[in-house]
Amino acid sequence: MLGFDTHYRQYIGTWSGQQVSALIGYRYLRSSDNLSIPEAINAVGFGAFSSIDSFGATSNFHGVDLGAAGEFKRGPWMVEWRGTLALGAVFNSAAINGSTTANFGGGVTTQPGGLLALSSNIGNFSQTRFSVVPELALKASYQFAPRWRLVAGYDLLYWTEVQRAGGLIDTAVNPNLAPPAAGGGPLRPMPVFNTSSLMAQGFNLGVRYNY
Repeated sequence: MLGFDTHYRQYIGTWSGQQVSALIGYRYLRSSDNLSIPEAINAVGFGAFSSIDSFGATSNFHGVDLGAAGEFKRGPWMVEWRGTLALGAVFNSAAINGSTTANFGGGVTTQPGGLLALSSNIGNFSQTRFSVVPELALKASYQFAPRWRLVAGYDLLYWTEVQRAGGLIDTAVNPNLAPPAAGGGPLRPMPVFNTSSLMAQGFNLGVRYNY
């Protein structure tokens, strides 16, 4: 997971000893997730089968970020906070693939399709959904020398409608589509986009120099 944001900050007033500013800006987030499922069967006297299913998911968020920030000073101590809410679109994409290798009497053949990735859902798919991303950041700092501060902080971010690799799996399987495919029956597994929410937390320590 990675991302960045940029904001315009406008001072709006002082309340209870703290300076408060309004924020407006742009936020970008990206999440990628991959899941591979191998299977192997050894049939004594017949041969060996091995297959692999792979599911790859990527989510890209673009949105407008709105919020407020403030800071409170007392002696050498300072507490800063920032709360934002990003509203925008998340572009989810999926890459599904699978293959099966059979070894009979020294003859090796490979066919498309595994167990959960078959001809009915193998391929690349995409969708777009509305998403929200609230974030809260808190920082406390101590001035130990002119212009120098020790800083410790905590961040909490929550992102909705994120596509994870596990959410691409349809567990209903038509055995007629499994290699070697005989055909017939429903087209299952089918491509699915079961999204979920992602929560990220972070702690940071550092030194700040103001000039």
